[in-house]
Amino acid sequence: MVDIKVRPNDRSKSRSVQNSLHHALGPFLVASRCLGVMPVMGVWPNSDVALVCFQWLSLAMLATIALCIFASIDLFLSLKVVIEHGIKLTTTGPLSFSIECVLAFMLFLDLSRKWPNLIKTTRQLEVIFLGVPYGACPESQMLSRRVRLTGSIFLMGAILEHLCYVSSSLYSNHLQILQCNLTVDFWRNYYTRERLQFFSLIEYNVWLVPLLQWITISMTFVWNFVDIFLILVSQVLAMRFNQFKWHIQCHQKEHMSTDFWLNVRQDFLSLTDLLWKFDRALSSLVLLSCAQSLYFLAVQTFHAFLYRDNFMSEIYFWFSLVFVACRTFYMMWSAANINHTANGILSTIYEIPTSKWCLELKRLNEVIVSDLIALSGKGFFFLTRRLMLAMLGTLVIYELVLLDQVDGNDVHTPLCSQKKA
Repeated sequence: MVDIKVRPNDRSKSRSVQNSLHHALGPFLVASRCLGVMPVMGVWPNSDVALVCFQWLSLAMLATIALCIFASIDLFLSLKVVIEHGIKLTTTGPLSFSIECVLAFMLFLDLSRKWPNLIKTTRQLEVIFLGVPYGACPESQMLSRRVRLTGSIFLMGAILEHLCYVSSSLYSNHLQILQCNLTVDFWRNYYTRERLQFFSLIEYNVWLVPLLQWITISMTFVWNFVDIFLILVSQVLAMRFNQFKWHIQCHQKEHMSTDFWLNVRQDFLSLTDLLWKFDRALSSLVLLSCAQSLYFLAVQTFHAFLYRDNFMSEIYFWFSLVFVACRTFYMMWSAANINHTANGILSTIYEIPTSKWCLELKRLNEVIVSDLIALSGKGFFFLTRRLMLAMLGTLVIYELVLLDQVDGNDVHTPLCSQKKA
């Protein structure tokens, strides 16, 4: 463990919250708290990091527990449908969604317990990287705005994807009533179709609709937020390594003292120590994200060759496929940038003339060479650009097997044979 030092000339600038992880992620953590995903107190962007805390007895915590219970019920009911109708792409889709949501709620709850200590440790390091000299890096001065813009774009994409799904479901419900000559209430038939698991056990009631909508929105949010959260955290961590690289480049041609390189090496050790803390906290989310993304993209790519009922289903399918593919790619790209930037530091050091090297610079070089600096999925794999190619190859192979083994007739269900109210 490396002690994080605070330099005297950085103390005044350490009070600023601009471009810190806490400030950049604030709006998204507030939104997640309102939807029962991360029940952490004191996450407002301009609030003091010292106020960030986790409380078991809070309204946000009650909402999280309620959502975990509802998501678990949805999981068991989806499993019941699979057992009754067999393992098909039409039945395993809702089941995989339920599994991913239950796991995501639990992992974010576990992360919420660790978040206060993690964000306070991060803030201690950012005292250095928000002040002199690292804070002068031009790219880092717009960090908070860039992170929020990225998060807003993906959240808007998630909202549009969900609206496309709702529009497709509403239109399919309309076609079913029209083509099958059903004499049923429109909304009753819609919710019975959409929540087959629930309404196969209990009678439909109007008062259940707001509860179902809240559950659906929260589950859709957490399904998207796993990738979005990893993207935002990775962007901040990659920027810290980029600031470090920029600082070395500024003195690349100068003959710096041993004390200078000692301070630089200690800063790097502090930064990597922080990365390992985030890796321990986020590795389960990374593993879940990669697993569910591979499954979703494999199944959806297979669906691309199959028949769809109407144009709304076609629009939703392609928008969803493209959006999830972009979200997955950008998550892995953002996380891989941490490793890529760290390797760039090594290249920068090698450009320093041999005559300007000293013992501390050699030690810094050895540290970077010996460590694989990257986020991991519980140590099973590390998020690097090489892994992205490996996962793409796995997806292609899996798709070829799926096309050869799965009968397309199992995927399409005629409207009039679908569940009616």
